[in-house]
Amino acid sequence: GSARGQRLVTIAGTVPELVDLPAGCPFAGRCRYTVAECHSTRPPAMDMGDDHTVRCIRLDAVATELQAEAAA
Repeated sequence: GSARGQRLVTIAGTVPELVDLPAGCPFAGRCRYTVAECHSTRPPAMDMGDDHTVRCIRLDAVATELQAEAAA
């Protein structure tokens, strides 16, 4: 993750209109970890501490994949 005050990494693709968000995750069309469920299920907010909130139905799987990539 980015430390406070640092620029965030840009995600490729088109940002959905806030007045016309998709039924599922707003990042589903741009996220490389998307599965079919992401298009229909709105992810719940999960408190990660330090005023950091995450919304991802695949948080555990994505974290595991990122750790494996970092170790490779």
